[in-house]
Amino acid sequence: MKMEDNKNKNKNGSRKQRRTEIKRIESGNGLYTAFVKRRDGLFRKTKELCARSGGNAVVVVFSPAAHKPHVFGHPSPDSVIHRFLNNDNPPLPSQSHQQQQQQPIINANIVRVEEEEEEGGAGSHHIVPASSAAAEPELIHGWWEEESPSGMDMEELRHFGASLGELRDNVTARIEDIKYRESRLINFF
Repeated sequence: MKMEDNKNKNKNGSRKQRRTEIKRIESGNGLYTAFVKRRDGLFRKTKELCARSGGNAVVVVFSPAAHKPHVFGHPSPDSVIHRFLNNDNPPLPSQSHQQQQQQPIINANIVRVEEEEEEGGAGSHHIVPASSAAAEPELIHGWWEEESPSGMDMEELRHFGASLGELRDNVTARIEDIKYRESRLINFF
């Protein structure tokens, strides 16, 4: 047996934990590396908390060398800070029935990805969107399907066209919002 192995064992023969000496990091690169790891850990835990609870949070961390702020917020740092500074806390919204159905799916995805990370899987992580995982038993029809433009006069056609344009803009904005949120969630893992 090597001499080093004997040093790391206690009386019972089991290995003991090595103690790490806590000291101030003097080198700039080491200080920056430690800061980045801690910052990323804080941001990751905040994202996880927000994803699991549906809450809003903001984290502001200042770098040790340059004293530059690094900010993470959900849904956005500005909105959370604005609410805090203005003491503007709206009443908590109750979850819709659809959100209540999708929450277990979201939580299961988070747990699955965490387990993959613990196993050491460095592959890509796919998160199944809750909307595709919970298939709707019936199709939802909108107002645009109920009205036929063939029986409309010119004024009604203009109004119908404007309504369709507004619908298109709303759908486009919603798609962009979903893409943004998914990209932030994927970057989280």
